[in-house]
Amino acid sequence: DNAIVDNSKQEFSWKIGININKQNIEGAKLIDTLGTGHHIIVPDGQSLKDAITVNLLKLGVNDERGTKDAPLDPTKWDVKSVTQDAQGNVTSYELTFTGLTAAENNEAYLIEYKSKDSDDVYGNGSTNPRTYSNSAVLDTPDNGKYSYDAKATITDKANKLIAKTANPQPTSDTIEWTVAINESNSKLGNITLTD
Repeated sequence: DNAIVDNSKQEFSWKIGININKQNIEGAKLIDTLGTGHHIIVPDGQSLKDAITVNLLKLGVNDERGTKDAPLDPTKWDVKSVTQDAQGNVTSYELTFTGLTAAENNEAYLIEYKSKDSDDVYGNGSTNPRTYSNSAVLDTPDNGKYSYDAKATITDKANKLIAKTANPQPTSDTIEWTVAINESNSKLGNITLTD
């Protein structure tokens, strides 16, 4: 799936459904890597583990999306940061399942967390500034690796900090100017506009 985008907060809600084929995942590792321009939101005073949830994913007949169910006991999974950006924000993590009971193993799970634009100028600066990417790989002990790729597509106002248009008014020999500022809802701080 693709992320749910909150353009006003510049946040992306990610949902990763894993093990929908219900294989052995005791000791399995999920490595999740964000693309350019965003990082995982870890509020001050909290840990990466506080920012991520792991829930049982109930699957129905011909239903690979499933329904979010009870949380997995946090002692049954661990998470660590793999990479950070220049400000120390997490951009990749590794989540490991360990100590699963027979009832918990061989089940599908839903992993959820949020990421946020890293520089507060909405648009990631890549060749497609409207798209933020996310790639994950689940490495299982018995059945190899499974990949997951998703993207968050933001408003078409990405990186639109200032735009100026002219509308000639021939009957009055004037020009009506319009200056649009910060259509991307970026956090600019105190700015001065000089025209």
